[in-house]
Amino acid sequence: MESVGGTLMTISCLAALGRYAECLQLLNKLLEEEQRNPDIYVLRAWLYDQLNKDTFCYQDIHSALSLDPQHQEALGLRDKMMAKAEEAKDKAVNLAVQGQLQDALKKISFAIENNPLSAEYHIFRGTVYRKLSDFSSAVDDFVRAMQLSNAEGRSGSEGMNLHTEAENQLLLTYNDFAVHCYMKGFYQEGALLLNKALKGDRTKKELYMNRGDCFFQLGELAFALADYQQAFDLDEEDWGIRTRIAKLLDEIGLQAQSQKQFRQAERHFSEAIMKHPLLPQLYLHRAKVRRSVQNTTGAQEDAVISVLLNPKSEETAPTIMSFFPGKTLQEILSSKLARSARGVLGRNLETLSYPVTWKVGTQSTREEMDGAIPGTRRDLAVCMTDQQVAEMVVRRRKLKSDIQAALNRQGYLRSSAPRIAGPPQPQEEAPAAQAPYHWKTFGLGLMSTR
Repeated sequence: MESVGGTLMTISCLAALGRYAECLQLLNKLLEEEQRNPDIYVLRAWLYDQLNKDTFCYQDIHSALSLDPQHQEALGLRDKMMAKAEEAKDKAVNLAVQGQLQDALKKISFAIENNPLSAEYHIFRGTVYRKLSDFSSAVDDFVRAMQLSNAEGRSGSEGMNLHTEAENQLLLTYNDFAVHCYMKGFYQEGALLLNKALKGDRTKKELYMNRGDCFFQLGELAFALADYQQAFDLDEEDWGIRTRIAKLLDEIGLQAQSQKQFRQAERHFSEAIMKHPLLPQLYLHRAKVRRSVQNTTGAQEDAVISVLLNPKSEETAPTIMSFFPGKTLQEILSSKLARSARGVLGRNLETLSYPVTWKVGTQSTREEMDGAIPGTRRDLAVCMTDQQVAEMVVRRRKLKSDIQAALNRQGYLRSSAPRIAGPPQPQEEAPAAQAPYHWKTFGLGLMSTR
């Protein structure tokens, strides 16, 4: 004990002189022998506090209180650190509100150094990381917050609320990370992240929409359709989901049409129309396959509906003329068949469970028709807007068309250019001719060969 007292006296003198590094060396050696002495941990914690090494300071305070929970000096240092942490957290909140996220990150990190067992601090820092698109760090903080919320010493309701908040933030992070991957073209990685999010919450339509978008880009149309249908079951009034399903069914229908499977293509186009009866290209595509199966009346009705929906389109108006040879557009639209087509379209709109402000017979532009569709509220970020869905489908079709055209132009891999003779091949030497073998008589009375 005398040696300990002498060492402590030496440390006190060195500390008075500001020679903290030498003090730490002596304390580290002393703690190798006095590991059960809380005073030494408190003294080293005080030195760490002077050196602004908050993490080490907190660890020593925690060690001292584990040995003596009522140690006054340790409790005082802990209260001081928690006050510093709370002050830093308040500053971080103010900075985040002002949009100064990098400065907010520094402040909340300082708060965590002084109070690393605060689940609230980790949740806040994870949120800042997510807004800065540092998703991996955000995930680490939210997972740590979930662990801390289950730690001993917390009331049941408090721990449950913190755990729920951290879990919700983790879900948001996985979704935002997936959207970020989608924007960068990493569709497979985006789908994997959304798998993680859906394990935690299967009630968010946006998660299914985003994973469906990733599958769509990967060419996994069946999986994409299944995810879009799951999202539709959660919210039938979301026109973004309806648009995705309709566009995907339209794409599948076109594939079936290209393979001469006209009945199957017609079925896909009809399903697409049921989901989104305001897309004129759906009726136009169905009109073409109906003509292929000799359903002339149905084909003509669909062709008229495509014009009624978007009369100013550069695609639909000229195409309809091929269904009514010798007639003008005005004659077509004033015919009995056109009145029947209006009735079909009206019944399609009546099947919707909520009102659409566009009326049959109005000469609307595409933008005006979009404005007739009810707005949709979403809680999470999505990979594509409705307009981007349409643009993506157009890009895919153009790419497939360009590839097919390139393959058709390639022709046979045969060249008519003169051939260049290769290097001469080494010739094998002919074996030397062998002399004929002559039998000897060996005294049998025959003529000898010699």
